[in-house]
Amino acid sequence: MDLSKFLLTEELQVEFEKFKNLQTEDERQNFKKERVKKFESKTEKERNEYVKNSTMGLQNAIEESKALVEKVNLGEVSNIVSLAYIAQTYFGKTRHWLYQRLNGSIINGKPARFTTDEKFRLKAALQDIGNIITNTSFKIT
Repeated sequence: MDLSKFLLTEELQVEFEKFKNLQTEDERQNFKKERVKKFESKTEKERNEYVKNSTMGLQNAIEESKALVEKVNLGEVSNIVSLAYIAQTYFGKTRHWLYQRLNGSIINGKPARFTTDEKFRLKAALQDIGNIITNTSFKIT
């Protein structure tokens, strides 16, 4: 997995690789002390840059995890209900458009995501489909 969108600098990447290989709590505590010492030795400008890059990497990780949660939350629904039907009926789009958002595909250099309105629309679509299925099941005699 390419972690460069989470670890934006070579320094952060090296630190992460070193941290991954730590085995004991003592090693982790020593690593933490070294990091604090190294951070404190930086100039204010270097510290601000480090914090900015760390924060951006964390924000990217949060966005990626949100996209994964959305995909996982659909779970079996994507096997049961036609996503092409949802895309066309509720969004006026193609199934590719919907899959791009579910998978976070890179479009114009950025990951495709649902807008807040589109999330509400998807939720309403699934509720509507659930109601249709429920009402249809009541008709079976």
